[in-house]
Amino acid sequence: GWHSDGGLVIGTESNGVVLTDFVNWQEFNQGNSNLPSNIVLSVSKSTADVVVGTWGQGFAILRENSFEVYSKDNSGLSDDGIQSVYEDSCGRKCIEDSNRYTKVYRWLNGIWVQDFCP
Repeated sequence: GWHSDGGLVIGTESNGVVLTDFVNWQEFNQGNSNLPSNIVLSVSKSTADVVVGTWGQGFAILRENSFEVYSKDNSGLSDDGIQSVYEDSCGRKCIEDSNRYTKVYRWLNGIWVQDFCP
């Protein structure tokens, strides 16, 4: 996906995620970061966050060169296989799991809860 600042976020099938502004390249994988899986099925870049959906390890939000990792074990997600991630017009994270159910989540009291755009 494209950065809001003109760069690019690239998810890979076995090497994690790469961010580039076409001058600088930054790679994140399990070997050099806390990315939960090198199998990245989806990426999304909003104005503030890079969101990475993984196969079987939930999703992660990149903030200050470290990932906040969310899975069904720690956040209220119903499934850890994340097929698609994007931000809706209300700024909420939309997560499509491996069962192809799209759920809209927002952060509330320490967990991701389902929400709907008014």
